[in-house]
Amino acid sequence: MAQDTHEYRQVIYRLLPGSRAKARKLAATAGACRFVWNAMLDQQEQLVVAARLAGADRLPGVSFFTQLRRVTPWLQEMPFAPVRYALKYQADAWQAFFSGRAGRPRFKRRGDDSVTLPDDIRIRNGMLYVPKIGPMRLRRRGGNSHPEGEPVQAVIKQRCGTWYATVGYRVTAVERPDDGTVTGLDMNAGQVADSNGHIHHAPDTRRLAMSRRNWQHHVSRALAGGTVVIEDLNTKAMTRSAKGMVEHPGTNVKAKAGLNREILATG
Repeated sequence: MAQDTHEYRQVIYRLLPGSRAKARKLAATAGACRFVWNAMLDQQEQLVVAARLAGADRLPGVSFFTQLRRVTPWLQEMPFAPVRYALKYQADAWQAFFSGRAGRPRFKRRGDDSVTLPDDIRIRNGMLYVPKIGPMRLRRRGGNSHPEGEPVQAVIKQRCGTWYATVGYRVTAVERPDDGTVTGLDMNAGQVADSNGHIHHAPDTRRLAMSRRNWQHHVSRALAGGTVVIEDLNTKAMTRSAKGMVEHPGTNVKAKAGLNREILATG
């Protein structure tokens, strides 16, 4: 008999603040998350150097946010948990850096803002409640694809002037047995070729980001079912700039830049 297991599914909604006042508050909250990230990173850079000299690793602490909030009055007007959660992301980023799995965390610039509601997600009648701001309408063609799921986290981000909310649902799913198939994937620029002779071409349309994300989900879902072997590529090294330096300028810079964009867009 198949055993019930819990899985997590993400659903992307268009988020409608409902008023200019709410939109301004949401933008301010996202900016506060970026401010806290950058303030902590500024301090952490100095602490990491000292900690490394002492042979230890240093991660962000919650006490820093409490102190920063105390001396920054406008932060006290922002929702506590979502803004503080920026430090959780930074702690994970530093841990990945210390373990060699990722590069050093970087400062965030304006426009690279997001708000994470880490828990106690309240969705009623198609409205997502954002602490200290209020309810905002969620809109998606086809509605929620996991109505039986429990919302456990939500990430709010603005892209090209439009707000989106990615809600993570905890759902109960029947365990899918391995069907015995083995599929190998050859990762190419703008397409993915599998060992069954199928070539999955990336879309080339106006709404590129959404179309590519949708394509990636459909292809990964179609390939799931057995063992999937993915080509081990060093994407970071493959997409390095070809500009070179003043003493040793690069060649075919324009062509290499175009290839880099294609590689990164394939996902």
